[in-house]
Amino acid sequence: MYILIHRKQDGPKYAEYIFGESEESVGRLRLDKETGGVTLIEAAPDDTNLGMFQRAERKLTQHWKAGVIPEKTCWAT
Repeated sequence: MYILIHRKQDGPKYAEYIFGESEESVGRLRLDKETGGVTLIEAAPDDTNLGMFQRAERKLTQHWKAGVIPEKTCWAT
């Protein structure tokens, strides 16, 4: 499985990302830069069990713990 994660908006407190298996079918999430919390804004259309969101959340949390707010990253298994 490959999940793209691309930052679309960047503010002082939050970064918003799209995520999904392709750029044509994406969900949206928000990373809190202060706490590392990740909030689902909109699930990807084919993410019925939220597995893609959970993987994207885990990947962004790993980056945040390392002190990085990436522009682009991915989850690949």
